[in-house]
Amino acid sequence: MLAIASSSLRIFTFRKGLSTCVRTLYGSARLGVDSYVQKREKLALQMANSKEEFYSRMTGFAEGREALVTAGDLNQMLHLATADEQDQSLLQRMLTRYHSESSGLRFNKFVFGPVVMRMYWHLGLADRALQAFNDPALTGFFDQLSSFVLLQDLLYRQGRYQEVLDTMEQVMQRQVQGARHPIDCIVLTLAACYQMNSAASYEYSRSLLARLHAVGHVVSRRAVSLAAALALRRGEPQEALAMLQPRTDTDRAIPRDLLAMSLAELGRPSPAVDTLQGPLLLDLPQHVREATSVTQDAMDSVEAAVQKKNDCRNHVQMEESQAGRYRKFSPRRSPTGETWARTGGPTKLGASFNRGRRPERPALRPGLKDMVD
Repeated sequence: MLAIASSSLRIFTFRKGLSTCVRTLYGSARLGVDSYVQKREKLALQMANSKEEFYSRMTGFAEGREALVTAGDLNQMLHLATADEQDQSLLQRMLTRYHSESSGLRFNKFVFGPVVMRMYWHLGLADRALQAFNDPALTGFFDQLSSFVLLQDLLYRQGRYQEVLDTMEQVMQRQVQGARHPIDCIVLTLAACYQMNSAASYEYSRSLLARLHAVGHVVSRRAVSLAAALALRRGEPQEALAMLQPRTDTDRAIPRDLLAMSLAELGRPSPAVDTLQGPLLLDLPQHVREATSVTQDAMDSVEAAVQKKNDCRNHVQMEESQAGRYRKFSPRRSPTGETWARTGGPTKLGASFNRGRRPERPALRPGLKDMVD
């Protein structure tokens, strides 16, 4: 049942259309960590011979023996600091002093919250990240949506799912930038509920969705898919069906398969088979139809329901789906959504758009250039 590996953020890997796509929750490029690492490596080369002197000067800033902590010095420290306890202690003191000194400024104030969280994410320091996030001396320092997502993603990667839920409660209380329910935070929270797979996490996911619907929040497809997958995992196909049926995007691979599994587990194989066959009935080019994918779990669940019902029509339709044009895959290889990674370079991408096009029609009459001797 859509088992997600604890150390992986991928939920589904499949072939779509003309190219191979990988969808995971949030990869390092999506979170801005890749660019942070590049700057970090570049600065390490530039300051290879002056690092000790720089650390000595930063110690003076942190202890108050020097002038104000500047944004440039703090930015360099964030790109040079390691996971060593001495480095992190020095950085914590610098953050506290910089925040206290710049809290009264209205202009020229650089937002360091996401940069600090990217450093913690890169070094894997979840405890340090939580400590800084909850530090009263740094109130308001991490009030950015990207900081929330980075913290939750770091906790999720380390399997600290309950703390992901606790962080979500703080996010809703702070209501930063007018957003009480940030979409990315909701997805990470429901992914953590799915991983926990407990009665408490299931009830939390239901109450969270109820709160979102009560305030008119549009829940993303990925969030609903995670909540429905958890409902199926908890043996509540009726609840999963109630989440998926009102939506208009169940023609997409994952919601479609979850809808089919919900119907199959409720003993309704005929609509389940029709749901899986939906893409095969569309007027699509042959190469696109051949690339249509379906999860192995969905095929197994629907097939079991068909065998149990023992209906001739359903048997024929199921055989057409299995022998037909579906490419089956198992989400156990990788389950959760790097938001967009396409294999191949731009040449392959351009070629994929031209593949399968009709040949250009020949000219019906000669052009001027054909008339020239």
